[in-house]
Amino acid sequence: NGPGGRIEKNETPTECISREVQEETTLSILPSEWNYFAEIKRGNDCIYFFGATYEKREDAHTQTDEKIEWVKISRLPKNILPQLTWLIPLCVDRLTQGTIKSARIEYVD
Repeated sequence: NGPGGRIEKNETPTECISREVQEETTLSILPSEWNYFAEIKRGNDCIYFFGATYEKREDAHTQTDEKIEWVKISRLPKNILPQLTWLIPLCVDRLTQGTIKSARIEYVD
C-alpha cells in the first residue's frame, strides 16, 4: 500500500496526497506533479488514487512506524491488497504511456 490519509477541510485531493506523502516519507512532491488515475467509491466514501514519478529513492525516509520499501512491479508480494494487482499497472500505464485517462469504480450494495 502507499502513503495516504484523509482529506482535511478546504483541501483538494492532490493537496492531500502531497501533504500525506511528505508527512509519511519526507518526499516533497508538489500537488501539480501528481497524476490522478482512479477512484473507488463505496457509499459516501471515496478513495482517490494518484501516481507520481520520483527518481531519487534514497530521499524517502519514514516518519511513521511503517517501513518504506521499493518493489519492482514484476515482483509484487503475494500478500498485498488484491486491488493493488491491477491499480499499480494502471498507474504505470498512466505515468509512462498516458494511455489511461482515469478509471472510476463504484461498489453498489
